[in-house]
Amino acid sequence: MEPGSPLETTCFGNVTVISSGLWLGDNPLKSTFPLLCLQLLVVTLCNRALHCLFKPVKLAKVSTDILTSLLLGPTALGRWAPAMTLELFPESSKVVLSTLGQLGMLYWFFLMGVQLNVGSQLKRIEKKAMVVAVAGIVSPFLVGHLSLSAANTLVPESMRTDIHALYVGMYYAVPALSVLANTVIQHKILETPFGRLALSSATCAQLLLSIVFQIVISARRTPGYPSAPLWRITFSCIYIALVFGLSRFALARIRNSTSESSISFILITVAFAAAVTEVNGVHTTTGALIFGLAMPNGLLAAAFIKKLEDVVALIVPLMFTMTGQRMDLAEMFTGPQGWTLLGVLLVTFLGKSIAVGLVASLFNYTFVDGYLTGVLLTSKGLVDTVMLGLSARAKASRLGAQSFMILLFGIIVNNLVISLLIKLLHRSAASTANTSCRTVQHVRSDTPFRILACFHGHQMVTTVVSLLKATQATPKSPIKLSALHLIHASTRCTTLFVDANNSLNSDEDDHNDPIRIAFKSQQSTRNIIVEHFTRLSSYSTMDQDITKLAAETDSAFIIVPWQQHGSDTAESSGKHFRSVALKILTSTPCSVGILVSRGLVRTCTDAFRHVAVLFFGGPDDREALAFAARMGKQEGTTVNVVRVLPSSQLLKSDRMAEQWMPIPGMYVDGDDREKVVDDYCIGHFQMEMAGKKSVSYIEKFVSCGPETVALIQSMSQDHELFIVGRCQPTINLGIISGMEEWHEFPELGLMGDLLVSPDFPVVSVLVVQQHVWRKYGSDTSVRSLGRGKQSNAMGAWDSSHGNLHRRQVAGQKDPGWQWNLHLGF
Repeated sequence: MEPGSPLETTCFGNVTVISSGLWLGDNPLKSTFPLLCLQLLVVTLCNRALHCLFKPVKLAKVSTDILTSLLLGPTALGRWAPAMTLELFPESSKVVLSTLGQLGMLYWFFLMGVQLNVGSQLKRIEKKAMVVAVAGIVSPFLVGHLSLSAANTLVPESMRTDIHALYVGMYYAVPALSVLANTVIQHKILETPFGRLALSSATCAQLLLSIVFQIVISARRTPGYPSAPLWRITFSCIYIALVFGLSRFALARIRNSTSESSISFILITVAFAAAVTEVNGVHTTTGALIFGLAMPNGLLAAAFIKKLEDVVALIVPLMFTMTGQRMDLAEMFTGPQGWTLLGVLLVTFLGKSIAVGLVASLFNYTFVDGYLTGVLLTSKGLVDTVMLGLSARAKASRLGAQSFMILLFGIIVNNLVISLLIKLLHRSAASTANTSCRTVQHVRSDTPFRILACFHGHQMVTTVVSLLKATQATPKSPIKLSALHLIHASTRCTTLFVDANNSLNSDEDDHNDPIRIAFKSQQSTRNIIVEHFTRLSSYSTMDQDITKLAAETDSAFIIVPWQQHGSDTAESSGKHFRSVALKILTSTPCSVGILVSRGLVRTCTDAFRHVAVLFFGGPDDREALAFAARMGKQEGTTVNVVRVLPSSQLLKSDRMAEQWMPIPGMYVDGDDREKVVDDYCIGHFQMEMAGKKSVSYIEKFVSCGPETVALIQSMSQDHELFIVGRCQPTINLGIISGMEEWHEFPELGLMGDLLVSPDFPVVSVLVVQQHVWRKYGSDTSVRSLGRGKQSNAMGAWDSSHGNLHRRQVAGQKDPGWQWNLHLGF
């Protein structure tokens, strides 16, 4: 009997759900549930393997999903091991797989609607984004129709394709917003003009096409039922009105509720909405998408995105697996018609990209940026596969099996081409070469003090504000603050990406942004100039965003947040950001301060009034002393500097400066050189702070680790903030004996790790690492400390991996250490 005939039936036999067990002679793969578990395992492992394989080329996940389905189908596994394919994917299991895949797709469309966040997007749509979106929708239909007509006219009759131009236009008109967002994340192009324009335009196109898609499906003709389209359209309008009415009066009341009952209510309502639209003759995903669009923004929506994303990502590949079981790529080009369709698709791709590039050039974009915008708008994803599947199953469809395979496989090729074109045409701005040491010590008193402060939540904002309020800012040397809001974007993130894109560096919606609120009052009353930035990226590349922005803004100091976990979620997030901090410390273009927020909850009106500085010696401690000097000049801030020395130096503590001042041409080696520079900086600090009653300097002598710990504990009760260097290369090992156990957080160094331990009172800590102008060389034994104009270098140390590594610092024509002494404060 021919497939598709109305009398075709398939007998599955006596199918059981649970197996009796292998020891009772029952084959577990003959039961539904064990087979489903095995299928899920095989599909997931194959999918993850392909994802890792194509990670260097940044191939979208939907492409690896399709590749997985092809490899597990007749194309690969079915050709090489047909018996294994029949055992792994028997006919009796395809109903279960299809049902589970449809369920995953249902909630995927719901999440897509939630992430689109219609309420905020409609307020932020710009004219240029709307015009580019319309051009991106219209051009594929126009170019596709012209190219298909020309191809069928010019080629021989045997090569003419029977595909309708509507399918070609629809194939390139719909941009996959989630895939586009993932591409922008992976290629780090959110801050580029074409990246922002592509995201805005894709959002507009997605909203427009969602409406058109609903109308087209509802208005389709049904043979024998002439009034069916009218009923479908009427019912769809009533459904949309009811859903958005429910959103306004019912969902708005629970928008910030994350209780189990609220989440269960939404899950059940999504399934009910899908069933209602299916009864109406509209696809189930349409009902879920509309319900997602009606979801108000809030904690409940954020909870759904977080809870459902990973589950849906696990189930959706099963739908692709069922599609791959019906496809054999060997038959894709069995006839010459396939090459004609391939040529038409290529012309349509180029036509849309060029058309969008020309339209974007009307809004002062370069043609290359406009062309890349058009390329991004051709991103393909799950929506395209759903539309292709619906078209292939339609009774009046002119989409043959060969054309379906070409279009589906074209999704993989298309996304790969997009990635390659971005790499080829987009040249990221080269990082600024470090021609000078950018440290707090090198900031002149008549130049702005540029700081880059990073935030991954509003919890750290008040602590940073308290630190800035305790730091001197004058009209001659104002603080120019770049406030960088870091948002972790998963590979399926859409909402945050689009929202940040539209509000990037703008002053809109200040009343909703706690970071902007915190700094706005400070900017108006003090010599602080604030510029806001937002960056979305994965944890693995977040450090690149920070260091790149620090180089672009010419920052001398980066403040990195650091929090001890208080919950499972905070612990997971804290681990990721601690790894980001470690990467920053090894690749920073300027000095870094890791700010640990502990102690009482602070408000933006509070400033750190009592500050303690622990000075053991070394470049990092000197940088901490330079930052403390700026705080000591601020009225109302008390700074107590304690230099910790071994008891063996007690008899030498009365030596005069003339006794250790270097003579031009004199050579000082190793640790002695570091100690000389330390003494110079301490002496300069004392002269700079002379006469200030709020600043004190004292030397404490200790002989062992317990005495050092006791000294620090005695100071903890009287201070709100401790400033310490991350690494002390010249520290006497005797005074830290027994302290090696405090090595849980290497990014904080020994003293920072000690201060954040539970054994110490709760105080905030600023751990400072001085930036060095690295120039590795072989001569590490002798360095000139003369005041001549020959080049100079001084040693510094790095213990980011638990070991002390020598790092060479080459100075400029003017000796680097001389610059530290005379212009450090």
